[in-house]
Amino acid sequence: MPTAERNPSPTLHPKNTSHPVMDHAQEEAHPLLRNKYVILEQLGRGAQGTVFKAKDMEGHIVAIKMFDLRDSTTVADWKAFDLLKREVSTLQHLHTDGIPQFIEFIEGTPTSYLVESYIDAKSIDDLIREDIRLTEAQIWNILDQAFTILAYLHEQVHPIIHRDIKPSNLLVDLTQNPIRLWLVDFGTVTAARHKTQASTVAGTFGYAAPEQFYGRAEPASDIYGLGMTIIHLLSGVSPSQMEMDGLTLQYEKYLPSNLSMSMKTILFKMVKANPKERFQSISEIRQYMNKNSEIKNTLF
Repeated sequence: MPTAERNPSPTLHPKNTSHPVMDHAQEEAHPLLRNKYVILEQLGRGAQGTVFKAKDMEGHIVAIKMFDLRDSTTVADWKAFDLLKREVSTLQHLHTDGIPQFIEFIEGTPTSYLVESYIDAKSIDDLIREDIRLTEAQIWNILDQAFTILAYLHEQVHPIIHRDIKPSNLLVDLTQNPIRLWLVDFGTVTAARHKTQASTVAGTFGYAAPEQFYGRAEPASDIYGLGMTIIHLLSGVSPSQMEMDGLTLQYEKYLPSNLSMSMKTILFKMVKANPKERFQSISEIRQYMNKNSEIKNTLF
């Protein structure tokens, strides 16, 4: 699902010189957006709200996530709103390439809006559904950018764990060379905790690391989610549909036969069920990559 990026570039965020006008129906439905934004189309709808493509008064394209508590009657509805507030709080303090950048939060009763600048890109989930095949060099490029984003999050003073890395939360722009990547949906983020502490369970089955189902999350948990996402992209098979041997997914049998041993080695260590056997950090992965001439030649 398209989302946002600060300081729009001319390519992804064209400026429309015509003065945007909100019609009467929009003013009635979204009074808090009056004289600020005009909604162009609905991009998607989910548990955490409805996402619109819109433009501001200067004609810049933006993405707006709306959450309406008007008909909310369940704990799940209020939990979803809490996730939206968590996403707002997180994005306000994150400023780097590859992460949706915060524009503003318009809070009201019963409707609130998170505004981000628009990213025109496909999700990895889209690529899988549309059977768009990427070269191994392109996969390495995606991994390299994802590692940079995760390093930024995990190396904060208070490390940030995303907890829900999956195909729908990674966006790619295939029209650029090299491919550009964004990590989105920060509603489930948490701070890294001491191994004796636990938090609420978050994540998506098939991509969430086993320890997340016990309320534990650490940098290696995000590494697991990224690894399973790339395995899904390469194989076209969801982890939830793969055969298992005991508690171990038999993912190797689904991967392309011509996949390099270097790629397999990194992916297999990223998705070890036991977090102690996984890469513990992005820096550890980088060290391995720098020692591997095949990978270095592909990336650089």
